[in-house]
Amino acid sequence: MKNVGNPLMMMVLNRARGPEGTKIGEIKNVSISNMTITGPYEPWEAIYQNYWSQMEGDPTIIPHTYPLILVGQEDSIIRNVSLSNIQFVAEGGGTEADRALIIPDLRNGYPECRALGEKTPVYGMVARYVDNLKLYNVEFTTEKEDAREAVYLDKVTRYKFV
Repeated sequence: MKNVGNPLMMMVLNRARGPEGTKIGEIKNVSISNMTITGPYEPWEAIYQNYWSQMEGDPTIIPHTYPLILVGQEDSIIRNVSLSNIQFVAEGGGTEADRALIIPDLRNGYPECRALGEKTPVYGMVARYVDNLKLYNVEFTTEKEDAREAVYLDKVTRYKFV
């Protein structure tokens, strides 16, 4: 993949669109392998709300890339994810101020990368509410200098990086 703003996202959110009492969905038993994600990175267009608008300054134009996103819920944990043979060369350029950002604990809404904020405190992968996460031969690097960490883990149980 080249110049992909959001290369991989698994996100469980409650969109509250089913009949009353419907539980939110779940993600489990996922295996992804043999991906190469590189630049050159350019601003990209996210289809969001008013996707007909092409005006300059439109908030759907995203000026940077997002990390790999694996975000479940306390009551809908993402389970059994295996990522192997993945090379992610992120754009880089993150600052110390970016590194201090807090990733919101999302519950509701549409699952999209921008729900994490305009920027993230890591460049490689965000994982929250995940059980049994395995990364084999997964490498996170950047094109430009970056002050942020590669990986953010929160409420992740049973993980293995090899």
